[in-house]
Amino acid sequence: MIKGVDISSWQKGIIPSKLDIDFCIIKATEGNNYLNPFFHQWVKDCSDHNILYGFYHYYNHNCSAKENARWFWKNVKQYNSKGIAVLDYEEWQGNDASMCEIFMDEYYKLAKVWPMIYISASNCCAFIGSGVPDRCKLWVAGYPRDYATWPKVAQCPYSVKPWKNFDMWQFASDWQLEGYNGLLDANVSNLSRKGWMQIARGDTNKVEIPEHMPSCLELAHEVLDGKWGNGQERVERLDNAFGEGTYTHVQEIVNRLVEG
Repeated sequence: MIKGVDISSWQKGIIPSKLDIDFCIIKATEGNNYLNPFFHQWVKDCSDHNILYGFYHYYNHNCSAKENARWFWKNVKQYNSKGIAVLDYEEWQGNDASMCEIFMDEYYKLAKVWPMIYISASNCCAFIGSGVPDRCKLWVAGYPRDYATWPKVAQCPYSVKPWKNFDMWQFASDWQLEGYNGLLDANVSNLSRKGWMQIARGDTNKVEIPEHMPSCLELAHEVLDGKWGNGQERVERLDNAFGEGTYTHVQEIVNRLVEG
């Protein structure tokens, strides 16, 4: 598992190489006229210190999907195949899957690489029937609980259908790391460094598929089937396997299932 953060101009003054991270995803652009003034220097810092990096475009409805894609490409093309390109889609308006698909198609025509998409777990279902899940890797956001330490595995407890799996999980938006005084978005991924670069280069059919990690709901059903023991044994086995606090969250689901 690798761990990292995503940053924008809100983190003015941050130096990625001062953080204990494996990857950093940097806001590059928004709409058809905004460029993060720190984008290029942060990419250089990551590159100079062997930190995996990505760059994202925040979709803005002030212009068309194609204009969004063209502006993104104009400002990141020198890093094509060196970092992962991402569409950050957060402002929902109703025909969202179609707009994302147009963006992805336009960017692919320019870069010959399919971007990854960043969305919250609750919005994955909007892409049922869309071509996006078949072409684009998923970076999913979902905050099931407060974490005191990095999760031991990238085990997002939410459904991401119609995607078969996710490639990155943003699990916190208030993370603190030595080397920066402010709050950060924190992420984990089951990708290897090789898998990261395969996505960056567009070799998505060759990416090593992360091992499936059971959701907390799946674990709850396994608990009811007697697979994780009882009492303190259950606490220790679940927390040791999937990270501190997993037992608490799974047990809450177990209780709800038992109560009907």
